[in-house]
Amino acid sequence: MRKYRGKNIIYLVVLLLTLGLTIGFSAFQNELFINDILLKVRLQRDVRVSESVISKSSGAVVNDQEYNKTKLLGNVTFDSTSSYVLYKVDLTNYGNVKSGLLNINSNTSGINYSICDSNGSNCTNDLETPICNGSNCTLGATKEVYVKVSPTASGTKNIDLDLDIQPYVNITYDNIRENTNNFKKEVLETSTYQITLTSKPEEVEVSGDVTASYNKTTGVLILSNIQSDLTIQGKYLINTIAETSYTGTNPDNYVRFNNSLFRIITKENIDDGYGNTELRTKITKNDSIGEYPFDEYDNFFEFASIYEILNDTYYNTLSNDSKELIESSKWALDEGYGSTSIATIGLINKNDFLNNSSWLTNEQYTLINADYNRVVCVISTGLIDSEINVSRPTYPTIYLKTNVLVVGGNGTESNPYILDLASNGLQPNPTVISRRTLTVTGSNQELVTVSNKVGTVF
Repeated sequence: MRKYRGKNIIYLVVLLLTLGLTIGFSAFQNELFINDILLKVRLQRDVRVSESVISKSSGAVVNDQEYNKTKLLGNVTFDSTSSYVLYKVDLTNYGNVKSGLLNINSNTSGINYSICDSNGSNCTNDLETPICNGSNCTLGATKEVYVKVSPTASGTKNIDLDLDIQPYVNITYDNIRENTNNFKKEVLETSTYQITLTSKPEEVEVSGDVTASYNKTTGVLILSNIQSDLTIQGKYLINTIAETSYTGTNPDNYVRFNNSLFRIITKENIDDGYGNTELRTKITKNDSIGEYPFDEYDNFFEFASIYEILNDTYYNTLSNDSKELIESSKWALDEGYGSTSIATIGLINKNDFLNNSSWLTNEQYTLINADYNRVVCVISTGLIDSEINVSRPTYPTIYLKTNVLVVGGNGTESNPYILDLASNGLQPNPTVISRRTLTVTGSNQELVTVSNKVGTVF
């Protein structure tokens, strides 16, 4: 019997030692290895009042004072409304989550409170105080906070203050076309944060657990009841980014369209084919789709074989999402006769080449402009008239819809602009992936976005 009792005692001692080592070690580590078994210890958010003393007072008698984890309690007799008590409160982080003091809430009436310096001056109600010692904001970090309490009327008051301590969450800014260095990169959970976006994106998408509102007329974005890390993505109409022409040998005018590289040629007012004039951005494919003749006999674009190659054969290779970004328009065909053609896909014209010749450096181009009986082409020596049945490299050229957005990229060849369509009006029956509300106001447009879409490569 003693033999078994002895074994049980040994097992108990080993178990207690193991638990002791585990608990003690985990106070300073996130992971602990024991005999090749990985025990993960997650230290939860644990910030509390470690000490509270009366640092200074004036015209006040402290009858009672105490504190617990996140409370300041007491009883004070104040001589007048100018009387006060200054508490020095030590907040200590016993966990591994960076946290801060978001707010102070009073459970009793008749008192005012604020955060001040150690002299009881320079007081503010704008808290959001991080609990850090230098760069250490987690385990062992202690922050001295001075809480000044004064009465709204003289007399004896009960002090019952709750310290609202919350963890920090991160904010990431994506495709915000302005300097974001002064924007907050982290805020306290459940807090409210207002940002003024001077670049005034057409739309803003906020990914995360938050309630958000955005006024695109003023550029004001309000984030409230923040519950998680956030990503704020700006979406800008491409017409506000595109230029009328580009200079230099390799300007930043690259666009990702149909999973291929295109380049912005210009933005111009064109006829949509129905007599309406719209400002649209014109893009041309960076690489040729092959060498084709303009036609065997006909130099009029709409009746030429090149028209069918572009608007039937090539158009049918586009994804449905890409087709949503473009639409037909009226193309000018010559400079002397006023000929036009309705097409979805065309070619660059003579002015396009002349205005962008510093970077349109491919060996040959067939232009959409047709003279009376010849096709105008570009070869390395410049503009020439060509026989219509000569095969030359073909570069599809497209007008984007007016509501196409740039949702990412910087226009370089390695990071081209990413396109998407503006969401016109309230999105019907959206799929909720994370709790998130986004409202766009201004220009009679309202948008609610609840997906985690960051931008689609078409």
